Amino acid sequence: MDQPDLACLNILQQQLQSIYEVYVPHAVSDFVITDQQFVSRLTNGDKDHLREKLLVRQEGEDLDLSLYLHTDVIKTIIEQTAAARLEPEHFANLCLAIEGISHFLYLTWRALQQHNVSLLELELQAEVDKYILILFFMKKLHKPDLIKKLRKKLFENIRFDEALNDIELVRYQEANYYAARYCQLLEFRYLRDFSSHRMVCELRRFYRLGQNAKFRRIENNPV
Repeated sequence: MDQPDLACLNILQQQLQSIYEVYVPHAVSDFVITDQQFVSRLTNGDKDHLREKLLVRQEGEDLDLSLYLHTDVIKTIIEQTAAARLEPEHFANLCLAIEGISHFLYLTWRALQQHNVSLLELELQAEVDKYILILFFMKKLHKPDLIKKLRKKLFENIRFDEALNDIELVRYQEANYYAARYCQLLEFRYLRDFSSHRMVCELRRFYRLGQNAKFRRIENNPV
């Protein structure tokens, strides 16, 4: 896919960078691959379930990344970005795109800070990023009625991929659980009057915490 077609992915990356006030000297579009067969062979995965996957290889201090996105996911983001809309039938693909970009940004930024990142930490941050980015989209598109339903749609009305093994399933369930609690906390503290400035300050602090510190912050601040 040509570079101009992937510009919408860079926009999502830039929006996340702006929210969290972080910067990485790389555009996600330069790391995106769409060859489903290749990724399936590389990961020994079922190609029918492959929609998004961050591929990571580390040798010493060198970190190689590629982000696989299904062509349908990219097509959806292109169309939704161009039309400046958020259609329910494209919600799942939007979430997949945000998840992949979140993984890319968070892992790259943490690596530049010379910090390790666990798979659970990546998934937790991606769950939060989906909520926050879609929340801001809804606010921009003047959809307050949907804002009230967002957390339930992301964290309650869900099902996990049957292709996940036991370890992966537990990781996704734990990330979902903690992200749901954190986003509920954000709603309780900041969304009654949509205090976006105070919420962004909180999000920036949270983003810079490691995994255990994130869990402690969630557990020590009940709604």
